[in-house]
Amino acid sequence: MRAETKQRSADCPYFARIELLADELVAKLPNFNVHKVIIHPKDWELWLAETCQKNNWTHKKSPLVWRELVDRGGKGHYMGGANEFQEYINGYYNIKSSMSTVDMQQVAEENLKTQLQDDEAKARLLQQYNPLHVCISSATSHVACHVIQQLASRDILGKDADLCLHLLDVRDVTDETMLTLEADVQDLASSNVKHVFTTRDPVAAFKKCDVILLLDEGTHDASVYETYANAIHEACAEGAKVLVSDSWAGNAAATVLHRSTKGRLKENLAAVSLSIVGQARSILAEKLGVLPCDVAGVIAWGNPNGNFHIDVSLARVSRLDSAICGPGGFTRPVAEVIYDAKWLEEDLQQQIVDRRKTMQTSRVGGGSLSAASAIVDTLSLWWNGDSTDQIHSLAVVSQGWYGVPDSLVFSFPVTFDDGRFKVVDNLKVSNATTKIINSSLEASQQLNTVQS
Repeated sequence: MRAETKQRSADCPYFARIELLADELVAKLPNFNVHKVIIHPKDWELWLAETCQKNNWTHKKSPLVWRELVDRGGKGHYMGGANEFQEYINGYYNIKSSMSTVDMQQVAEENLKTQLQDDEAKARLLQQYNPLHVCISSATSHVACHVIQQLASRDILGKDADLCLHLLDVRDVTDETMLTLEADVQDLASSNVKHVFTTRDPVAAFKKCDVILLLDEGTHDASVYETYANAIHEACAEGAKVLVSDSWAGNAAATVLHRSTKGRLKENLAAVSLSIVGQARSILAEKLGVLPCDVAGVIAWGNPNGNFHIDVSLARVSRLDSAICGPGGFTRPVAEVIYDAKWLEEDLQQQIVDRRKTMQTSRVGGGSLSAASAIVDTLSLWWNGDSTDQIHSLAVVSQGWYGVPDSLVFSFPVTFDDGRFKVVDNLKVSNATTKIINSSLEASQQLNTVQS
């Protein structure tokens, strides 16, 4: 199946002529599809430059036309502008446009007027609701799609909170994919989501944001996060929370953000640790013969994708079938009911490493369900607080706690209250945890060598 993709400025008169030609082909040819995208005049130059650079094209004027095989996807075949498209249609199908120059100009003016009216209507709608602005990067990924669904269906950022979703993806994904994602979110008909838009521009994506979720799985290139940092500095609202997923380089990415923004984010920057905690709870529950939700109080120290240690010194288990039992809510220390210290200190850690590798290489979503849940749960705790004062895990910028070097992002035990996290800085640490802290010194020294 073949498709003609056309991008143009909203005030382009030449687009009106070729649009009619394309619509005529769609009506006559059953396997011919046309995809049209209107770009606001003020955004056209930037969009054109980025698109041509990405595809190694040279093009100066609106409209831009290319051809692609829909059933294959991937990079399109550049055709040119209005003249080239008309020559193509005439040569292959012997069809010419009869639209006059006056009609072209009139249609262009009507198109621009319609575009401006649509923009104004969207702006008025947002003013009615005053939504929270949430940006999600790598928005077309499996993890991001699960996060979007949960934000749309749950009160993650407070009861009845209205949301405006900024969906960012700087990867090599097609415009069709981005627009399909936008339409898919709108089709959720969520009462939470009042507006959604997609973009490839981090500056546009971060503008006015209250929350930025950086979900760039598998990205080791520090320059990506340096670009994000520059965009945050230019466009991000003061006090916006930036949460990095515990992907392959989550802690390192957050450290790059901290240093590239010259510490501006401070307590508003964190990386997720709950994913590895969830995996630990699952493995512990299997060993104890309970459900993962019956295990609580597990702490993750260090870097979930590097040197880490799962600490069960405060972990407790409920509904355990044992000689000692109690009323509802009765719990026992995990360290007391698992007598094998070697298994806790070595085998448990290795099983988590193996599970993470399996998840990351899996053909079934790459562990995206649990990763998305960890991101959303962390965001909810950070935004709303936790009245139970339960200790959780979160990778944050160190201020020297437990001897971890300043400015290094490291997973610590934390509590959440009133939109803030607080590191629990008075726990007794084991020898295994001390080794992880010592290894962070080396990580701090090597941080500037992070490469793709």
